[in-house]
Amino acid sequence: MESKEPLEGAETPDQNEQHDASFYHELVEKATGLKSINDWQLGAMEFENIRLKWGEGPEIEDEKKKELYATVLEAQKEFNEARRAYYEKQNERKAANLEKREKFITRMNEIVEQKKWSQFNEVASLQRKFEDVRPLPPEAESQNSRFNALVDEFNKHKVEYLVKIREKEEENLMVKLTILDKVKDLAKGISAETSDWKSLDEQFDSLSDQWKKVGRVVKEKSDEIWEQYKVARDSYLGKKLEFNTEYKAELEKNIKAKETLIAKAEELSNEEDLAIASKEMNILHRRWRETGPVPKAVSEELWTRFKTIFDKFNEVRNENIDEIRAKEQEHYDTKVALCEKAETLVDDDAAVNRKDVIEKLYNEWNAIGPVPKRKTKTIWKRFKNAIDSLQKKRRSFFKEQRQEQKDNLQKKRDIIDKIAAFSEAEDKEAALPTVKELQQEFNEAGFVPIKQKNKVWDDYRAACDLFYKALRSSNQGGSGHSHGGGGSHVPSGARSEVKQKQSEIFRLRKEADKLNEVILQFSDTKTYIKPNKKGLILREEIQEKIDKAQAELDTKNATIESIRQEIETLSNSEDE
Repeated sequence: MESKEPLEGAETPDQNEQHDASFYHELVEKATGLKSINDWQLGAMEFENIRLKWGEGPEIEDEKKKELYATVLEAQKEFNEARRAYYEKQNERKAANLEKREKFITRMNEIVEQKKWSQFNEVASLQRKFEDVRPLPPEAESQNSRFNALVDEFNKHKVEYLVKIREKEEENLMVKLTILDKVKDLAKGISAETSDWKSLDEQFDSLSDQWKKVGRVVKEKSDEIWEQYKVARDSYLGKKLEFNTEYKAELEKNIKAKETLIAKAEELSNEEDLAIASKEMNILHRRWRETGPVPKAVSEELWTRFKTIFDKFNEVRNENIDEIRAKEQEHYDTKVALCEKAETLVDDDAAVNRKDVIEKLYNEWNAIGPVPKRKTKTIWKRFKNAIDSLQKKRRSFFKEQRQEQKDNLQKKRDIIDKIAAFSEAEDKEAALPTVKELQQEFNEAGFVPIKQKNKVWDDYRAACDLFYKALRSSNQGGSGHSHGGGGSHVPSGARSEVKQKQSEIFRLRKEADKLNEVILQFSDTKTYIKPNKKGLILREEIQEKIDKAQAELDTKNATIESIRQEIETLSNSEDE
């Protein structure tokens, strides 16, 4: 039997099967591509179309068809999970946005309740933020109505507030016009015959303060009223400069001060150590601001000169910033070495006991230039801790030393009083051994404060002279002994006067001791004060107190010396 050949162009059974399978493969490929789509509605529709087409497709092997459809289902499952995750995240965002908008509503409610009708900018910002929050759930509509109601309430009161502000600004304008007239009147009243400048200045300063305290005026008049005030103010100051010689002298002094600052700035511009120059320039700039006013005619010219020097220096500084930083590091290393030196001196008793040790350390510190800014506090703290330790140890040493010298001083004065008292004894001959013992005790007593050394010695010699003169007078009176009424021929009134004067000296000595203690305490306190600008001012104040106490001490010492001479005169009269 002859086999039949397929007709030309006709498909074989195998080709038919492959063609039918490709139909499903195309659907699978399309489903796989839908897994990453972000258009969830379109994706769901496409998967539904695939399902419908799948059911209408040609017949192929059942197992093969099931295997291919499983791939479609897996793709749809991934798509559904991604869609579910997206909507869950969106719901979370919507819930968070509701909370965010709720905070805006809360703040808006606070503004309304607290009647802060001037918060225009904040309310506008809240409105923008409230509208920009997206996405939102359907229930956000209730938030809109609440927020808008609060905004409407604010806007209603804002109009009322603006009206009041306008009224206040117009009122302020009237007040400033009144102040302006008064300043003009002050200026008009000044002439060559004006003498009560203190009263005029007080009035002018009061008007200036009032002007500053008055609030804003209506915007369209603000610049005009300010220009009028400046003219009136300059008129007053101009006449004051013309007719007030003291004020003119003060301004001239300020001119000289600024000229001095300009000269120092010029000198600093040639300083080799740019780190030091930079620090000093900043100090000069601060002093310039602190210097009082100068006449308007020279103010701008002086400032231009100073600023030109300052600007040129800044250019040099900026060009050499690496050199400045290197110098600052060099200064830092030097200060570290000084700190180490100070820390070592704490354990050196000989150094601690020197009065100038701390002052020398401070002088060395101040001679060193600036250090890197970030290290300034750290290195100063280290140096200050070392100085504090030195001061603490030094204070302890001198406290013990001062107390010992003070005890010795009191001991010697007690001896002096006893010797002087024996000059009044009935039997001076019998008192002589005791006086000699007291003299021995005086010589064996230790050191006294250096400032009291000569005085206490003079008092000691005067007391001894008084006793021995009395002893000689007693011996000349008869038997050579003072027993049994053969005493001094000096009238008892003179002896009583001497005793009173000795008591006065004793009282003055105690007062002088207190003054000495005050001077020592103030002098000690000065060593604890940091030698910066404020510290130097405080040191000057303390020095004034020291000078005042010293002047009072000198007066008392002069009085003591005068009384001592009077006692000597009375004692000499005993010998005559």
